[in-house]
Amino acid sequence: TNAISIVMSEGSAANWVDYLDGRYVVPLSVADNADPNIQIRIHGRLLYDGPLSGIQQKRGFFSLHGGLTFPQGNFGNSFEGGYYAEAKLGYRVYREFGLQIKGGYYAFKNTLTNKTDYSIFGIGGGVTYRKWLGFNFLTGVYLQAESNIGYYKPENGDGVFGANGGLSLMKPVSHFVNIVLSSDYHYLSTDPENVHFLTAGLGVQFRF
Repeated sequence: TNAISIVMSEGSAANWVDYLDGRYVVPLSVADNADPNIQIRIHGRLLYDGPLSGIQQKRGFFSLHGGLTFPQGNFGNSFEGGYYAEAKLGYRVYREFGLQIKGGYYAFKNTLTNKTDYSIFGIGGGVTYRKWLGFNFLTGVYLQAESNIGYYKPENGDGVFGANGGLSLMKPVSHFVNIVLSSDYHYLSTDPENVHFLTAGLGVQFRF
């Protein structure tokens, strides 16, 4: 069974070509001014079903994420893990490389009160790099790395600058939607000691 299957209402599709850099090209032959319906399947899973003119390169993305926080170092002596929520908006500027802005809310449980009563807000931006791992790994996923700088506002504290970075696995479920499994590391330059913590969670990314 072919990894990529294309069925067209009119015209024809040649065999796909693997450029070994994450790109797979399928030459199509259609009449002038024709806009046939096309179905694209990857390992039998329907990826796209619509007019040929509707297939465009999706460079923009918006995603929502949520999961757990894991305090590290001395910060972890006073607080336990809680939860987080993030939103990202970005644009792929060249092949694997993109730019994004990112905002998040990070909550932690106080070990003295045993309540999730401490939180940090963060906003910033940075760069992304994604790499297609191929059809032979989990039936096709992207690996994405990101690095960001930003401004964090701890609860009942002054705002500080910080940085974060992480890795994600992105699984396409349609031409427009990816499911994301991600983990990030956050570092805040607070006084008297720096704050750092990890996050791990799931998300959904919409491409446009």
